[in-house]
Amino acid sequence: AGKALYLSSVKGETEHSMGALGSPDLGLIPSTVLGAVAGGVSKLVTLPLDLCKKRMQVDMVDTTRMFDVMRKIVQEEGTLALWKGARPAVFKTIPATGITFGVYEMTRTMLAAKRRERMEAE
Repeated sequence: AGKALYLSSVKGETEHSMGALGSPDLGLIPSTVLGAVAGGVSKLVTLPLDLCKKRMQVDMVDTTRMFDVMRKIVQEEGTLALWKGARPAVFKTIPATGITFGVYEMTRTMLAAKRRERMEAE
């Protein structure tokens, strides 16, 4: 989900700037920021499913059906209980995905430069 959000945000930039590998060249900072935002949104969206999975793993529920677990949590603890632990989970994910996207962008840029040098040398 995080990568989908990142790629959709890049779509408008594609026409503006294209790198040697045929993909958008956003630069390190925008790529890192977009990756961090995408990671945070992705974590918030998937957190209820992750909570249900964890409760099933530690046998806190008497069913093996994801939506039954979700319904039980909502009935017994309220809807917001599906996002228990959201703050630390999101604060952990934001820097992790930001760094991942930033390193990816740096590596892609360096490889594109090397490829350009090789093509110009031939």
